[in-house]
Amino acid sequence: ISTSIPARALRILDDLDLLCGIIPELSGTKGVTQPKEHYWDVFNHSIETTEKLRLLLDRQLNTNAHMDAIYQRKYFEEEISDGHSRTTMLVLASLLHDIGKPTTKSVERNGRVRFLGHANVGVDLTTKIMKRLRFSRRGIDFVSKIVEHHLRPGQLAAKGMIPTKRAIYRYYRDLGDV
Repeated sequence: ISTSIPARALRILDDLDLLCGIIPELSGTKGVTQPKEHYWDVFNHSIETTEKLRLLLDRQLNTNAHMDAIYQRKYFEEEISDGHSRTTMLVLASLLHDIGKPTTKSVERNGRVRFLGHANVGVDLTTKIMKRLRFSRRGIDFVSKIVEHHLRPGQLAAKGMIPTKRAIYRYYRDLGDV
């Protein structure tokens, strides 16, 4: 796993006005506020998600038993598409996971902010972005599937409960290699 810091690199690209030049759809996420559970607007949340992914992967690979770490490192370094590793594609998915929020934002009468259907809109936008960037069908499918299902891990069980074996099975069955 690369020890580079994706959030820092993305912020440099943004400071140079390059990030939204490469992915113009990201400019629509700037300033889009979210419910209080989210500290950042959609843009900054997306950038910070790439950093949380890096921290999670680094911690996982550095705290596991030796053989597990070797196996996991190979898994995350595996080429998924177009010369890009699983880690790189995960970083891209984490950057794009909420790309559909700006067009789906609504505020209810009681002030509750919602983004109903943002994952589905996000799949369409992600597919469009990745086609424009000339990714292969396999890469597009991989990242789009993550964007489509990014809310699902939190929905496997009721709050405070452990997911059932059946729920976990269905999750892995539906997402396959992703």
